[in-house]
Amino acid sequence: MRVHIRTITRHGRGKSPEKYHMAHNTKTFNVSFPKELLALVDEAAKRQFASRSDLLRTAALEYIQKEQDGAHHDGQSTHDACVSDKEAIDVANSLLERYKQDFRNLSKR
Repeated sequence: MRVHIRTITRHGRGKSPEKYHMAHNTKTFNVSFPKELLALVDEAAKRQFASRSDLLRTAALEYIQKEQDGAHHDGQSTHDACVSDKEAIDVANSLLERYKQDFRNLSKR
């Protein structure tokens, strides 16, 4: 299965057929995050004018895409990978820095 990712905003920009289909075929579930990580998620979502769900859905799709690409390149799967809270927070901080830089670049235009 290949996943096509397109940034989606609450205002409808970037909406794709996949998003429309997902909106009518979704499943709600609970996720437990450390408070610090959830705060980072909320900050990133706010900067993108998106909801937590939009941000986490995009992150999950990107993760799956990278995993699939990695499995195709080296012939091995990364299903056995385990991520600690610290690693998750480090990744979230890295993403936040990337988004901050993107925002600064956009504001210079």
